[in-house]
Amino acid sequence: MSLPEFILERARSSAGDTRRLHDIFQRLESGNPIKVVVIGGSITCGGNTYTEDQRWINQVFQWINATWPHPEHKLTNACKPATPSMLFSFCMHQSVPDDTDLLFMEFTVNDNAGVDRIRGGGLPNLPMMDNEWRRGLERTVRKALQLPLKPAVFYLHAYQPEYEEHSFWQGGETQIDTIMKYYGIPSVSARDALYHLEIAGVDGFADAQDIAFHALTRVGHHYHNTLFRPLNKLPPPMLTDNYESTSDCLREEDLQKAAVAGQTEGWEWVDEGKTGGPLKLGWRTMEPQRSITLNMPSTVSTLAGYTGNVVMGVGYLQSYAHMGMFKVDCVSGCKCEGMPGRNANFGAQLSIYQTAYFGVSQSPECQIRITSLSNTTSGEHKIKFDTVLVATGMTESWSKWFNEMRV
Repeated sequence: MSLPEFILERARSSAGDTRRLHDIFQRLESGNPIKVVVIGGSITCGGNTYTEDQRWINQVFQWINATWPHPEHKLTNACKPATPSMLFSFCMHQSVPDDTDLLFMEFTVNDNAGVDRIRGGGLPNLPMMDNEWRRGLERTVRKALQLPLKPAVFYLHAYQPEYEEHSFWQGGETQIDTIMKYYGIPSVSARDALYHLEIAGVDGFADAQDIAFHALTRVGHHYHNTLFRPLNKLPPPMLTDNYESTSDCLREEDLQKAAVAGQTEGWEWVDEGKTGGPLKLGWRTMEPQRSITLNMPSTVSTLAGYTGNVVMGVGYLQSYAHMGMFKVDCVSGCKCEGMPGRNANFGAQLSIYQTAYFGVSQSPECQIRITSLSNTTSGEHKIKFDTVLVATGMTESWSKWFNEMRV
């Protein structure tokens, strides 16, 4: 589909600082391969597309290969459906390889959904910008910009009109793009390009995946031919004291291996992903009063001289069907208040990954136990978790405040 020039210009939300992109284009023009990585939610995982080559990131990668062919170009899709950017602020290094050259990010829909849920759930005065979803995104950006090869970072604002009541301004894109502008990250907006065509009912302009592909490739040409500015060192956080955390994170194979032998009865390691789609690995039980014990050292390996408590988190599935309640406690090697009860059942017809946080003492031999409870608001008892993390940079009072919002 050929898009008019004015549509492509609308899509260019923020030009950003183009020094890193300049380096990428120089490498491509010199005939060198690059490694492309993308992090995001279900839109980046493919959404309702049927094949990988229909995904927006695969189309962008195909464009790179067609324009600067090289057999060693590599694409890694590290998406995670129904997941906000906050998880990647803890698990960046488990998701994004150190040798990444070009990193795409897509979180606008999921991050905005988290803020909307909290406002609708009893905190209508939650700050528009200084809330944990925006703070989590800023920490993710800061970690991305400090990866070993200092990759070029590019942000895509995806657009799902039905989640924003077909409104131009009700979503969180403006606040999110403020973070991108602060750090000089180029961004494109499917909303800016699509909105007026959508409300006018113009045929052929209702597909956000199409607009994302065309906007990204066109903006790439723009950057290739523009003047470039020098990139300064990473500035202090835009949001007060919002420095990136030092963290360790267990996911996928590492999480599977963390289970203590003989203490997983009633739990199974599963992949709930659809055929041909992204993996959805994790530990799952369908029964009440089933416990699993995990080895999770609560010392952060890269942190020196700090002996106070750190924040631990358990990432779990919250959904509208079959879900039960669970608790988390520390059983050996460390001390914590844990999580006395968390409901994984969600009233609305939506599935999203959440994280329960709690303070824990530091110990290289910390073991935690996750137990499904008899209490249930759905009549069933399914519990599934896919991440355990430990991080510094946030206080226990923060974790208590955050958890209270999600009860």
